[in-house]
Amino acid sequence: MKIRDLLFYLTVVSIAVTLTHFFIKEQVGAPINNIDYLQNNWHKNPTNEITLYSAEWCKACQATKEYLNKRNVNYKNIDIELSSTGSKLLKENNIDSIPVITFNDVTIVGFDANKLDTLVTNIKVK
Repeated sequence: MKIRDLLFYLTVVSIAVTLTHFFIKEQVGAPINNIDYLQNNWHKNPTNEITLYSAEWCKACQATKEYLNKRNVNYKNIDIELSSTGSKLLKENNIDSIPVITFNDVTIVGFDANKLDTLVTNIKVK
């Protein structure tokens, strides 16, 4: 009886290990801090235009819009609630925070006045 129980438990464990290995896809070389990685590599926007991914209900998005409008910065706003493309881009890249601001090779996730200052200054200098 004990040998049968032992064989049963070993079978269950081996099946569990096999299924776990089959269903879990390990991300080899995945970045430790996803936000830092995304800010550097997420979306290259070569259009020489600021793109803001936002939503109406998002307070940080409203603050970003106010910041850009106050400084007379032109930007393209993509409301992720209304744009399936914008929403899809964020989901595909595991971005779960808004606003997202892209300009050429720069991506800013979240409202960060210091990073926006640097971006706006660099744009106006050019």
